[in-house]
Amino acid sequence: MFKKKTESFKKFVGNYIYNQIQKGEKSICNIGFNDENLTILVVDVLSMDFLSENLNPFSLTHALNTYIKNTFEIIEKNNGEIINLSGDTIMAVFGLNGGNHYDDACITAIEIKKGQDEINNEDLVIPIVIGINSGFVSVGNIGTESRLFFSVLGDAVNLSYRLSQSNMMYQTQILISEYVEKELEKYFIRRSVDSIKVEFKQNPVEIFELIEIER
Repeated sequence: MFKKKTESFKKFVGNYIYNQIQKGEKSICNIGFNDENLTILVVDVLSMDFLSENLNPFSLTHALNTYIKNTFEIIEKNNGEIINLSGDTIMAVFGLNGGNHYDDACITAIEIKKGQDEINNEDLVIPIVIGINSGFVSVGNIGTESRLFFSVLGDAVNLSYRLSQSNMMYQTQILISEYVEKELEKYFIRRSVDSIKVEFKQNPVEIFELIEIER
């Protein structure tokens, strides 16, 4: 019975929070933030309105649950931590659980894309776009004494969301920033797409299309 309760608890708080509580890290239950250098990955579904209008509720729910389940599994397998699920948009961070968070995030993006391509068929296509950025962010709990929400905030997060949406403009599927690209250790096939102006930054940020990883 106790094992079932702990497994249920883990489903709600996620791996990182659960592991910190298991270690006795009391600070994880406090309101406040720490600055950490992390990589943020945002996955979004395009044409959600079109899908909602053209699928019955059961088919739509099944398709989205499959996409979410597969995406979650790939993120967690590659040392990522799921931070937020808002509708069909998933935000995850890499670096909280160790590993090379730049490589881990890019490997995750490629695996998510391939996994979704395998699921898509003539009857149903769920097009996804992914944005990845790295930088110092504020990590911690926001809320009140009675209800806490674990969150990651900062300009680096905002740019990740912007990159995911910018895929539509550049007709790409995975975009990464120069802050990710320059730190990659494994050999990823990528190409420079553009340099974009980012709020509060003096110089433009170069962005790249992430295509594949050489095995």
